[in-house]
Amino acid sequence: GREMTERYKELPDSIDILLVIAGHNDADWVAKYGGWDKFTKSLDTLCRSLKERYPDTAIGFVTPWNVDRPYFKEVIEEIISTCGRYGIPVLDAAHTSGIDVNNPEFRAKYFQGGGVNDTAHLNAAGHDLLLDYGEKFIRSLVK
Repeated sequence: GREMTERYKELPDSIDILLVIAGHNDADWVAKYGGWDKFTKSLDTLCRSLKERYPDTAIGFVTPWNVDRPYFKEVIEEIISTCGRYGIPVLDAAHTSGIDVNNPEFRAKYFQGGGVNDTAHLNAAGHDLLLDYGEKFIRSLVK
């Protein structure tokens, strides 16, 4: 689909909470096609634009899981760094969520389709596993 640097413009002008879950497709894209500079510039543009358009909105980002494939580590670090420059809180799902995405037995239990090929999408049991952790982060955005 279209890049988030364009899609965010379709959001309503007034939002209470904006949660951006990002990075999984970006890491796969950069590994396959290159374009690291485009990713970093686009992420910076998105963060700056969101802060400008929604100065009173609680904004947070969620990193992808710590998938053992090229560019995931770099994308996660860049999300944390760029969001930090803009004062945007980050839920570091890669390192603090308890989701063991690289463990096939874990994926079989908690990822869609038995986790055979899926390293992104939790099933209902996986969402239950993450619920308290995610809820605490979202509540921390609203002060």
